[in-house]
Amino acid sequence: MSDDALLESMHALSEADYLDVEFRGPRVFAVKLTRFGFEAGVHALVPDVHEAHRRCIAALVNGPNAGVDVADLAQRTSTSKLVVHQLVLDLQNKGLVSVTKGLADTQVNRVSPTLRRLLD
Repeated sequence: MSDDALLESMHALSEADYLDVEFRGPRVFAVKLTRFGFEAGVHALVPDVHEAHRRCIAALVNGPNAGVDVADLAQRTSTSKLVVHQLVLDLQNKGLVSVTKGLADTQVNRVSPTLRRLLD
């Protein structure tokens, strides 16, 4: 793919809200997958994403309520770290967990007792 074609594709994906692209002049400086982009593609990569979410939520509800590292949770539940990370951020936005983001990791610090309701 040529540089011009790649740049055009980045603009198209950004305009369609699949990516947040930061341009610096004619160059791409940073790229971030949007929530919409994640949802659009996750089912193709992880067909059982809802079951993966259930495994992660069950592990959070039934495990320790503090200091749960996203990478460890992904490994314990046989789920992609990206899927677990996005789930944890979604749960945080809903007030169901408290999260601390570090330079290299993300940890769940508190789990709401109401998180269990998502398993019903």
